[in-house]
Amino acid sequence: MLMNGVRTSGVTLAWSAQLLRNRKQRHRKVAAELASQVARDPPPYSTTPPLPPTPTTSFFIF
Repeated sequence: MLMNGVRTSGVTLAWSAQLLRNRKQRHRKVAAELASQVARDPPPYSTTPPLPPTPTTSFFIF
């Protein structure tokens, strides 16, 4: 028997319910940590516009 992805054959219903609660708590902790990292870390890109390209010599004289 499957209960929310946890196989319950051979185990008590209370034990499988505890596994589900632990899984939900872990998901909440991970989600909270990710949210705090997003709020804490600066964005990976610059908010200023990029500089225009500088002119370069694209040919060589031999």
